Amino acid sequence: MDVNPELWDRRLNGTVEATEIPRRDWPPSRTGHFIKRKLLYRWVPPYQLTENLPAWYDLCLLCDVSNEGERRFSPVGKELLDVLPPSEGLRYVAGTPGLAMVASLGGHAILVDRDEIEEDLPLTYDEMRLFFQYVGHLREHLGDTVKLGRVLNVCAGGRADRGTRDILPDDLGLDMDGEGTRWGLSKLREEGLQGASAAGHTNPTPDQILRHGLLAAATRNPLEVRTRETRSLVRMMLFDLGPRAEEVKPKHVTYVARQVKNSLQDHRNDTTEEFREWIRDPKSNLIHRIAKRKDCSLDRRQVRKALLELGWRSLEMLGRCIDMQMRAFRAAFPEPLSGADNALFEQIYLSHPAFGNLPLLLLHSRFDFLREAILRTWNLRQNRRAVAIVHSMMYYYSVIVGNRRASDRRYKRRAKRKTRTGRVSRDEVLSDDTLPPEDSRSPGIFEEAARRLAIAQGFDCDFGDEEWCAKLVGDAERVKRGVVAFSIFCPALKFDETVYVPRKEFESVAKEVVAERKRKA
Repeated sequence: MDVNPELWDRRLNGTVEATEIPRRDWPPSRTGHFIKRKLLYRWVPPYQLTENLPAWYDLCLLCDVSNEGERRFSPVGKELLDVLPPSEGLRYVAGTPGLAMVASLGGHAILVDRDEIEEDLPLTYDEMRLFFQYVGHLREHLGDTVKLGRVLNVCAGGRADRGTRDILPDDLGLDMDGEGTRWGLSKLREEGLQGASAAGHTNPTPDQILRHGLLAAATRNPLEVRTRETRSLVRMMLFDLGPRAEEVKPKHVTYVARQVKNSLQDHRNDTTEEFREWIRDPKSNLIHRIAKRKDCSLDRRQVRKALLELGWRSLEMLGRCIDMQMRAFRAAFPEPLSGADNALFEQIYLSHPAFGNLPLLLLHSRFDFLREAILRTWNLRQNRRAVAIVHSMMYYYSVIVGNRRASDRRYKRRAKRKTRTGRVSRDEVLSDDTLPPEDSRSPGIFEEAARRLAIAQGFDCDFGDEEWCAKLVGDAERVKRGVVAFSIFCPALKFDETVYVPRKEFESVAKEVVAERKRKA
């Protein structure tokens, strides 16, 4: 028996209905004169998927048809909701974040229908979708793109050393061979103003100047990486992984995933607001609950690392679902896309190696920062060098935001121990000796001095009768620059922190401890 190809395509991918939007209902736009027609493309799922989708499910894209017949697809803008036929689900896709989540629902239903669901995942799809919302509230999550143009300087209280004046990457402005002079803020601004002016910005904002300046630096030093390394770049652009982004042991992920399952089980039937309230509630601290379990052998840092790993895997799962849904959406178009239109659709809505095999749709929070670099790749049809420039911009973002957060943390910590004049303390280079005084490193004295200094920085070092230790870390060069670094570790309380203090302050506290002990003797 012959199978009708058209009917089989509908059985697999559903259909798409295209409805024209009258010109009188178009929102005001500076590019409206380039657009000939506006259409609403609505996906009608195949009949066998309807029972696996919510009743409100309504996946739509706005299609702009240019005077030359080119088709460009974008999320439905909120300004069109009042003029389009009412639909409960339409408001969920009015914006990029909503479109991404709705598309992931449809993609999951398609994967189930085609029996392509992975069985060895640590969490189910529904659990991953919910858990990804939780990960967005972890302190390591970098959140939406912040306005960085006005916060590139580092105040004295937030500097790691006297030579640090900004949060820019150390290799900014160097060429591919590492040659050249590092760009400071003035050079970056100069290059940014030139780039913004060439792009048609007569009065550029600080963020536009920053992006065009970084784009000029990225053009000098494009970053060519393999797909696996691209995944690491994307991950660094979304999460603050700290200076030691070590691998997470699979058994740790498995254990933490089991506890996450138990926690999510109690909230699967919550409304959206109830679930968000649970996430924001300080009493529902998932990290604390897991780390304090009697059968848990992990400390809080290891739990955090495992949660971040689960968050990344959840993001990858959502990306796969979105890719599956948008492939079905494209396959159901009444008229197939042309070469250029299809290439642009793939770069936005399908998994792409330039973004660690994630759809750009899922990285919407970084699009503003990457805008100029991404548009260049579209104009150059995925030129290899243009993609490498995007990767350099991703690297710059992760370094700049990471430095900004580290500087803010440093300032807040030091603000608890101000100088006599009321200023925030800072590290100073005071002498050329390579080690602290011998007395300060003798048994007992060093530990007590370290404990007092850690308490002064706001750490809770009340260990009671539990065993703990302190030790000098880092190298002699750091001490030579006037900074003493030490770690304090208490296994029973799972306390493990590294503290940085000026050498002179360490010496002063150590001498106080020695003097007290001499008086008692």
